[in-house]
Amino acid sequence: MSKEYKLGQIVNINGTKCRVIKSDDDCEGCILNNQGEFYSHSKFGCLSLKCSSLERKDGKDIKFEPISEINKNKNKEEMYKVKQSDIKGAIKDFPIEVVQKMVERHIEQDGNANIEFKDKFDVLGYFTWKDTIEGVDFWSNVIDYKNFDLFFERYPKSGHPKSCNNEFPLPPENMRVWIRGNKERGSEVIKALTDLGANNKYNYKGDDCESIYSIISGNNITATEKGYDKASLVANFYTEIKLPWKPKDKELVWAWDDYDACRRVAIFFDSRNNCAFSYEGERNGHVFDNYAPFEGEYPQWEKESRKKLED
Repeated sequence: MSKEYKLGQIVNINGTKCRVIKSDDDCEGCILNNQGEFYSHSKFGCLSLKCSSLERKDGKDIKFEPISEINKNKNKEEMYKVKQSDIKGAIKDFPIEVVQKMVERHIEQDGNANIEFKDKFDVLGYFTWKDTIEGVDFWSNVIDYKNFDLFFERYPKSGHPKSCNNEFPLPPENMRVWIRGNKERGSEVIKALTDLGANNKYNYKGDDCESIYSIISGNNITATEKGYDKASLVANFYTEIKLPWKPKDKELVWAWDDYDACRRVAIFFDSRNNCAFSYEGERNGHVFDNYAPFEGEYPQWEKESRKKLED
């Protein structure tokens, strides 16, 4: 099953760094469209990357625009500047800096700089919180609970005492993140940072569970043991990013197909074949459309049944 990329995500397509944006029913500017008709519609092109709204859960057509092209387009069309008259309705009490950042996140995901403000601005519909570098908790606090102090801690106003000190430069805003080491998925830990544009200059493997990985000036990846003050500062002032959930071999999980409106099945996951164990405990069983963690305590039969699974 091919991966479904999220709007705003930065990905590497055929060696070129691209951003996933809405296509508005055309493929102009998409890196796949530049490879020729045969390639674009082959199993290596569009068909393998779920570009069509018919294949995607969010129902949106997407394309993969090279970062260099996006930067060129931004030079041609200046970022929309929010005016005080725009701030009304649901956002009438919001500082203009907050609304401007919301507009920026919308453009990152939608690819459209022509923002049309309504009488009642639909703050939920303009961008997807979980797909931003700040994450759901940050935007929930800022938008739902109007915790604007939290916003200005992260994005100080010009002249604010927390502004960046040129003597001790920070990495770019989108790289002010950290991630926990993972023994089994170290390469994915490093990839999560290099996908943001970081360099693995010192060849970290990302597999040290007692360290956190972040990005320092020069956009280089670094590792810091959890017991050090530096790790505490990074964890408190940067945003944590997490690897997507991935079931382990022989782990009990919930599984279901897209047409199962009212059914979930508890199965053991076969990570070698990315499917379920059969009811007889054999590998390479049924391939479900969806898998999710099993919540709560495992049932009594889980431990005994696990012993009977094929190695």
